[in-house]
Amino acid sequence: MKTLLFTMEYPPFKGGVANYYHNLEKNWPEAGSFKVLFKKYSPNPWQYLLYWQDLYRAVKTEKVDYILAGQILPLGSVVYLFSRLFHKPYAVVLHGMDFPLALVNVRKRFLTKMILGRANKIFCSNSYVAQLVKDFSLNLGQKIVVVNPGASDLLAVDPPRIEELKQQYNLVDKKVIITIGRLVKRKGVDTMLSALEFLGREKISGWRYVVLGAGPDEVYLKDLCRQRGLDNLVTFVGPVSEADKWAWLNLCDLFAMPTRNLAGDFEGFGIVYLEANLAGKPVLATGSGGVADAVLNGTNGFLIDSDKVKDLALSLEKLMNNYDLRNYLGQKGRFRVETEFNWKTQAKKIYLEINS
Repeated sequence: MKTLLFTMEYPPFKGGVANYYHNLEKNWPEAGSFKVLFKKYSPNPWQYLLYWQDLYRAVKTEKVDYILAGQILPLGSVVYLFSRLFHKPYAVVLHGMDFPLALVNVRKRFLTKMILGRANKIFCSNSYVAQLVKDFSLNLGQKIVVVNPGASDLLAVDPPRIEELKQQYNLVDKKVIITIGRLVKRKGVDTMLSALEFLGREKISGWRYVVLGAGPDEVYLKDLCRQRGLDNLVTFVGPVSEADKWAWLNLCDLFAMPTRNLAGDFEGFGIVYLEANLAGKPVLATGSGGVADAVLNGTNGFLIDSDKVKDLALSLEKLMNNYDLRNYLGQKGRFRVETEFNWKTQAKKIYLEINS
């Protein structure tokens, strides 16, 4: 059966959703049977007509049997009407904030109910979104299939580059905690700073906290460091290349990112936790959004219930003080990623569901 992915996010577009779809195409079990229609128009009165024309042309040209709607709105509404007219089966893929945003008003809720009601399958990239869909309508439960993102292959790291980074950022003979992500409040870097302050300089003197990424909270977070006397213990590196990201993951001793849900804005999954595991490193996380699918408490790291500073600090201290525990969680996490979160396995799940 020939499948068409209709999406607004795909490389060179950046982000987790684009990465999800790119890997789905690369690892589709049946060669030549997966096609991608990547279109993104600026909002305008003709937007839906243009989407319709492109979808019609792609389905006809490629002789498509099944459609994957990559975004429930606006693409899902076009696929819904197309299915009604031409009787093509389709599935909708949901990732995170795309579903709550589809429920913000009466009109969108009505469209969402119609689109999901007619869909053959609803693929959710995490269990949290799957539960949101069930809460929206119990009748949709039997259509839901959770297919988490897979982790990219471990990128080979040049050992001299690791030594260069240690020298450049004064990390020689230091233990290192890192966070990788956009500098926004949802990522919880400010909570990490509070946890380090809670532990006190004596307990963390042999450690350094390194933050990779950029974002609107950068100035706020640097000011917070100064206010709490953490200047020489925390380093903000800024955005890094893919190669350097893996160098940092290999260099560090622990990955921590205590994300939180802020007014409905939540972490969709957190592939970076799995990437840290793939590098053999334990992770520290909070159960926000879909993170609980990526991090199993006591298996590949610690998953704490809340972002309370004391709880985070105590878990952090436990990991910092126990090399054997860090190594155990890191190695167990690596095995879990390699066996449960490889892209060939994840793509096959969707393939089997729509071809059954």
